[in-house]
Order: sequence, then C-alpha cells, then structure tokens
Amino acid sequence: MWHRWRARTWTRSSYEERRTASDRLPAADLRNLVAALRAECTEMLDFTSSLSDEEWTAPSAAAGWRIADVVAHIGATTRNCYTPPGLDALRATSLEQLNEDPVDRRRGWSRAQAMTEYTRATRRASNTRL
Repeated sequence: MWHRWRARTWTRSSYEERRTASDRLPAADLRNLVAALRAECTEMLDFTSSLSDEEWTAPSAAAGWRIADVVAHIGATTRNCYTPPGLDALRATSLEQLNEDPVDRRRGWSRAQAMTEYTRATRRASNTRL
C-alpha cells in the first residue's frame, strides 16, 4: 500500500513533465512591455494636453469620475507602485476604496498638479532599466 501511495505522489518534476506547452505562460517580454508603457504614456499625455478645460472636467466612462479623476487615479496608482503608500494595497479590505481614496485626495488638485504627478510617475515607471 505504501508503494501504491508513493507511486501516485506527484513531485514538482513529475507535474512539470505532465504539463503541456499550452499550459505554460510565455516568459515576460520586458523590453516590449516597457516600450508599450512608454508609448501608452506618450499617447495619454498627447490626449490629455489636447483637452479643453471643459473636457478635462467632463464625466468619464467610469461612473462618478471625471476625466481629471481618471488621470489622477492612473498617476496615483503608478506612483504607489514604487512608494510606501503602495503598501496600503497589502492591507486593503476593499479594492473599491483602495481606488477611491487617492482620487478623493486629489479632487481639489489643479490640472497642472494632476498632470505633473502623472508625468513624473509614468516617466519613472517607464524608465526602468532591464
């Protein structure tokens, strides 16, 4: 009986052998990811700099958020990826509140303040050395 149980015990190597190539995730292509991030940041900066003040404060597709709030959310989230406030995500009990709190704190910010944070945070994230 012990031999039968032992024979059915999967080791990590036996599990790996049973997996097919389609089960494996491809290795991350970091160079292309960083290039895509840089392109996305450039497109976002081009888009937001072309907005009028009325468009900047217009409602977004995210219920209850303006375009300005979405930009503030992206900037704050990116910034929090490499600063101590990002640790709050580890203690968060509500993903919704985790997203709302930084936006609420930035609602009084000027367009220049929100764009400065977005630009600095995304530049820092996209200048990652590989």
